[in-house]
Amino acid sequence: MRPKIVYHGSPVGGLREIRPDNQRVRDPYEGPVVFASEEMAMAAMFLGPRPDDRWSLRGCFDNTYYMLIADEERFRREDRGGHLYEIPVDHFERDVSRGLETEWICRRAVRPVACHSYNSALDAMLVHQVNVYFIDHRFLRKFRHAIFFHPFHARELLAGLVPENKKAEKIGL
Repeated sequence: MRPKIVYHGSPVGGLREIRPDNQRVRDPYEGPVVFASEEMAMAAMFLGPRPDDRWSLRGCFDNTYYMLIADEERFRREDRGGHLYEIPVDHFERDVSRGLETEWICRRAVRPVACHSYNSALDAMLVHQVNVYFIDHRFLRKFRHAIFFHPFHARELLAGLVPENKKAEKIGL
């Protein structure tokens, strides 16, 4: 079913228009696009510091979004919050062969109809139920290998970790 609204995460506030760009691409043949998701959790993973593939990995298992971050100090230092923009889905399309089922793209500029601002990207991810894991580079390499070659093993690896969400619950936050 096609949603009415999709969400776009950005560290930049006050956007009246979001334009396609090719800074973040999932496929070099796709060209510049605006990314959005019908899930606030997925969009929340993109509103803060822009960790690159050398020190982070994000994805989804069984409708649970996760973000692995191999440089906690850097992430926390660069976390200045961000914004989740609500955008009508009118000109968006979805290609599940290139991305997640909840990921939508648009090849033209779009105008948001609302914006939710957060002082911390980490807090925004936790609020929207993203399982955030601060791990080391060795674990990130191991997980990256598993996700591509042994997805069931990747799930087991995550199951052995405690996400920041659960740590916060244990101390009563």
